[in-house]
Amino acid sequence: MEMCNDNVEHPVARFPAAPGTYLLQLFCPQPRTLAIGHLGELELVPGCYLYLGSVHGPGGLAARLSHHLHPVRRPHWHLDYLRQGAEIHQVWYSTDNHADECLWAAALARVRGCVPVPPASAPATAAVRAISSGAPHRQP
Repeated sequence: MEMCNDNVEHPVARFPAAPGTYLLQLFCPQPRTLAIGHLGELELVPGCYLYLGSVHGPGGLAARLSHHLHPVRRPHWHLDYLRQGAEIHQVWYSTDNHADECLWAAALARVRGCVPVPPASAPATAAVRAISSGAPHRQP
């Protein structure tokens, strides 16, 4: 499986216009309460957050990551709300047909200290997408 890591300062044109799975590393510098669409409020604590996603539609990773890396006028994905309190610092992605976000989420769930945000009792679509270390981290 090929996996690529791009610092967000690289131009979006570097991302392939192919289907794939991606992981975004975000950093929250201070406590913040966010309204996450119909899911309600989410309390962010300072630290590192990871967001998992996949794309299979037109434009592939290039289109989706372009959306995620530019300012959001109207939130669409849960990440659009999360970005109101955290900044994207790194992008990891794979175009491997066998690398789906559920496998990535399962692997992250086995990492000591990683916990789903919101808790697993929340809707599954949100529970597997945002994962926090649960402890504050210094800004990367």
